[in-house]
Amino acid sequence: MIGILALGNELRGDDGVGIYVGKELEKCSIPVTFGFSTPENLKEIPYSKIIVVDAAHFDLSVPFLIGKDTISHYTHKPSLDKLAKFFGVEYTVFGIKTYNRELGNKISEQARKNADFTIRVIKVCMAIPGVVVDEGKKVVDLGHKTKQVKFAIPHLKNGDFVLVHAGMVIDKLSEDDYKNAKDALSGLSCE
Repeated sequence: MIGILALGNELRGDDGVGIYVGKELEKCSIPVTFGFSTPENLKEIPYSKIIVVDAAHFDLSVPFLIGKDTISHYTHKPSLDKLAKFFGVEYTVFGIKTYNRELGNKISEQARKNADFTIRVIKVCMAIPGVVVDEGKKVVDLGHKTKQVKFAIPHLKNGDFVLVHAGMVIDKLSEDDYKNAKDALSGLSCE
């Protein structure tokens, strides 16, 4: 099973973006473990694969970096490689671009926008894009099969583009977002 490991310090401004992302994903019934600033204190990580969400510090003009090669931008000790080995899990990292890590500050507007975009991308990774084909029976076409699901989003109708996770529609998409999600999934394995 794949889950989220949310890292960060909510008392240090933008350093709390990983925790913010974790709390938002948890609302969508996505499994999340919070490591806060000391993931080495966790007793277990109940997943075989994890997506680590954390603040990252870099100069590129992108909202986040993905992958283990971005680890040099993190401040957590011990390294994520050591933690993954200790817990016996595979992992990838979503490092969210931050701007202000001063004690006592809130997450900046720019970092929150980066975090919100990261949330949408992770939902794509954790969810399957589909199209509502029978609103009355709550059936969605997932590309390779149709499936009866629950609707967590109100007022869905036939032809709406959606994200399905754990048997439930968790988000409604525009047609462009649906196409982007399909393209992203073709090159990203989250299973």
